[in-house]
Amino acid sequence: MALTQLTPVENWTKIINDNFGKTDLANLNWHRVNGACTTLNGATLAANDLYYANIGQAKLCLLEISGLKISSLTQGAEYFSVPTNYAPSHVVSASLDQYSYTAENSFGGGNTFKVWSSVNFISYGNASMVWVHVDGGL
Repeated sequence: MALTQLTPVENWTKIINDNFGKTDLANLNWHRVNGACTTLNGATLAANDLYYANIGQAKLCLLEISGLKISSLTQGAEYFSVPTNYAPSHVVSASLDQYSYTAENSFGGGNTFKVWSSVNFISYGNASMVWVHVDGGL
C-alpha cells in the first residue's frame, strides 16, 4: 500500500514497522557528517555535527549544534539548514537556551530551521535533535 493512501498515524506505524521493526537498534552503524549545517541570516555556530544511521530506506539522524549566536533575532526567521538528503521528514524542535527554541516546522521536506525567542538575541545556543529522514518523503 502506498504511503499516500494511509492516514498520518498509519503512515508512521508503517514506516516504523517496515524500517525499524527488524533492526537491532543497539548496534546501529553511525556515520558522521562534519559541519553539516549552513548558517543563514547572520547567525554563527561554534560547532555542529550530524550523525545518521541507515535503517531500511530511512535515516535516523542526530544533529548537535553548539554556540549558536544571533545578534539581532527576527522571530521565526531561518537561521541554519542541513543538507536536503538528511532533512527531517516530520516536525522537529529543540530548546536552545532558557529563552529560545528552534524548529523545522514545514511538516516534512524542509531543511531550514527557524528560531523564536523571548529576547532579541541568542548569545550561545545549544541543541540536540533526533529525527527520521525518509528518501522521497512521506
